[in-house]
Amino acid sequence: MQGREWLVGARLRAVLTAGLGVVFAAALAFQAFRIAQSWGGAAGAPPSRRIAAQPLSEREVEVVKAVARGRSNREIADELFISVSTVKGHVSGICEKLGMRNRVEIAVWAWESGMATPVTFG
Repeated sequence: MQGREWLVGARLRAVLTAGLGVVFAAALAFQAFRIAQSWGGAAGAPPSRRIAAQPLSEREVEVVKAVARGRSNREIADELFISVSTVKGHVSGICEKLGMRNRVEIAVWAWESGMATPVTFG
């Protein structure tokens, strides 16, 4: 696959492989398609190929992993014992460092870069 088709397919496979569910996969695929449209071909690199302008802090890495698991800001705050506004600040900082616009791009980058791994139950 090339271009936009590759982008949507890669994200959909990553989400389904992670076991995050069809509804989440469909929502992510739609977002990926919109992102691909905004790139307009050669106007920017896919998220997994982006390199952080500055390294992520340990806390930012924890937030990235939680975002990749589909956690809300409230769930991340509870899990990491921080405030919701602090989570929002970390998400904003991550977006800035990685050159991304939203948490969907963060999640895709985390899965494609291998930072996020599937959770096994049982």
